[in-house]
Amino acid sequence: ILLYGTLSNTQYKIATDLSFGGTLTQVSAISTSGTGTLAVLINSTPLGGTANSVSSVQSTQNHSTSNTFVATDSISLSFTATASLNNVTVKILYNRT
Repeated sequence: ILLYGTLSNTQYKIATDLSFGGTLTQVSAISTSGTGTLAVLINSTPLGGTANSVSSVQSTQNHSTSNTFVATDSISLSFTATASLNNVTVKILYNRT
């Protein structure tokens, strides 16, 4: 997932009304410049574990709690503490059930 441009403290819905369930297991993020914090949410619940610190160095976090979604759920990216955060690439690994 590429979010191009300068990102602010906001949420970006990346999937809605999913047609299958699954488990999100890992989130990686990197930007071209700036910093921020990224939490992935299933509906309004953040994945369990540590949020990603986003910068020009790739950050990867594994998730093993609060990480299961079902059909019809939504997935969002929530950015906070952004400081000149630009051009963020996010990779989410999941297992489909």
